[in-house]
Amino acid sequence: MSAATNRKYCVLSVDGGGVRGIIPARLLKEIELRTGKTIPELFDLALGTSTGGLITIASACNFNSNDMIDLYQNSSAKIFPYSVMRAIATVGGLEGPKYDRDALDTLLEEYFGDTLLSEANFPICITSYNLDTAAPEIWSSEDVIKGFSPDVKLKDLAGATSAAPTYFAPKEFYDSEGVLHHAIDGGMFLNNPQIYAINEVLKHNPGIAREEILVVSIGTGNVELKWDTEALKNAGILGWIKGGKIIDVMMDGNTDFSDLTAAIIYPNYHRLQINLPKELGEMDNTSEENLAALLEKAEEYIAQNSALFDEIAHQLTCSLVSNEDLCSTELAA
Repeated sequence: MSAATNRKYCVLSVDGGGVRGIIPARLLKEIELRTGKTIPELFDLALGTSTGGLITIASACNFNSNDMIDLYQNSSAKIFPYSVMRAIATVGGLEGPKYDRDALDTLLEEYFGDTLLSEANFPICITSYNLDTAAPEIWSSEDVIKGFSPDVKLKDLAGATSAAPTYFAPKEFYDSEGVLHHAIDGGMFLNNPQIYAINEVLKHNPGIAREEILVVSIGTGNVELKWDTEALKNAGILGWIKGGKIIDVMMDGNTDFSDLTAAIIYPNYHRLQINLPKELGEMDNTSEENLAALLEKAEEYIAQNSALFDEIAHQLTCSLVSNEDLCSTELAA
């Protein structure tokens, strides 16, 4: 990539956050509207964790942003199905996963079928944590294509990256080499996967400069978490697990660290993140009112940051063309 042009290697990163994934879906729709292009056309690489992994995989299977918004509105209640009997059997999730993952796996089969990671329509990376090896995993479509790692079905990756402990049982699946994996949510170690992009880009594009990388990182909302410190300072296992506190703390902490690191690594870096009140922070609140409120927050953010979306759209469009005159013009809102 020549420094004489505005061409950049464009990276999309999408955080985890359960049903709050409807926020990045709406922000991506805005980028698609302002550029007139789809996500696979705009980005050279996309990384996703948990619900961000679902969005990334959906993009790689020709879902557009409207499809993704519909998915959250129409399928969230199927992914997180409340059952009185299960609540009783698991003591509200204290003695077993809060949700039966069969419903999730059925939907992922419906969405992605038997499509393989190697068949993604543009380069993607998905995170998970392997319980068999006690190690993080980054599943890269380019690694598979180049023979560096085994292939795997996208529905299995989607089921693994979204298997948040206490919410779902680990995902069991076989890769193309017949190895059995027991995997959980990649958010356990990398809820915001943007900092891994530098490794993936350099691995497959030797010699590329950091200045030639453009990163658009989208969060699922910065929730105003305020804990009852008096209660938690003496809390045991049940106290930390109840209400998903331990999951929230782990994911929020590594997301904030990733933000700080990415701002140092990438000269061309845009972080899209909405502040959310605590009442909108639940990962599994599938009510129509909650989803509508999350979308409303996304609309407010877009309206308040229109110039930022114009700039992102402009930079992404410039990376699609080599005509400097076109790149020097402002995009219409």
